[in-house]
Amino acid sequence: MARKPKPMGVQKRTVTPDQARKWLKRNESNRNLSPASWKHYLEMMRKGDWHGDLDTRPIAIDVDGNLIDGQHRLRALVEHGKALTFWVATNCPTEARKVIDKGRTRTLGNTLQMEYGVQYAGQIAANARLIAVFETGELTMKLTPEDVVGYMAKYKAGFDWYYRAEKRRFLRSAQLHAPLIWLYKKHGPEIESFYEGLRTGQGLSENSPALRLRDYFLTVGPSGNRSSQALQALYVLTAFRCHLKRRPLRSMRPGLDVVSYFRREMRLPARSEKWAEKAMEAYHQYGHANPRRRRR
Repeated sequence: MARKPKPMGVQKRTVTPDQARKWLKRNESNRNLSPASWKHYLEMMRKGDWHGDLDTRPIAIDVDGNLIDGQHRLRALVEHGKALTFWVATNCPTEARKVIDKGRTRTLGNTLQMEYGVQYAGQIAANARLIAVFETGELTMKLTPEDVVGYMAKYKAGFDWYYRAEKRRFLRSAQLHAPLIWLYKKHGPEIESFYEGLRTGQGLSENSPALRLRDYFLTVGPSGNRSSQALQALYVLTAFRCHLKRRPLRSMRPGLDVVSYFRREMRLPARSEKWAEKAMEAYHQYGHANPRRRRR
């Protein structure tokens, strides 16, 4: 007589790093681990922002004891080195693997809109991520909703300006707005005059920094590649510094000196310049930012 299979059960459990290692050893048929994903979870755990007891996606173990969902969370837990609470589903049908992660993932912008009532949440999240890059030097930043809300509070004047600024189609990218939001508290009036010239193109001389930057974004368009996005942000900082110094901008040639200038002005440590080194690698590789599409 065949043994009756055990019913699937879901319970809240305190999972130790040792238990996580055991489950990860039975993880042979999952997709490849994404370092960016598990490191993002690890950062949340270290900050105390991880709430596994509220996560409706349980760690899933099939009837044969194989891990079928949760490898990134468990890898982060191993690195964290401290036990945390998770929902755990055991005795899941092996066929469950076929439907896991098939739905639409909730984005950071979705959470900001739903939980915090943030308007233009996707754009706000993108701007906050780039500001985090400027401050930490890490190009592959992943933020939690709480991180974004924190940056919105820290740079409130800049985000308030962003909400009221009139945006044109070619002026919607974070790599253009994030540097200006970041610096707005110190240079609000200058940023508003710079942005007005950038938006309209009216009354600008031939080598005006705003006009040069406007022509660049109209020609190349925003990039989707992260190192190229950083390069485009570096172009914005370069043009704005020339605007502050009342200097003409004859060519879009970025340099690390402009990052050092604003980094010191914002009282950040030298390591926060690391992102610009990646941007310059993109510049030397492509000669310009690698665009997602070109505009005519």
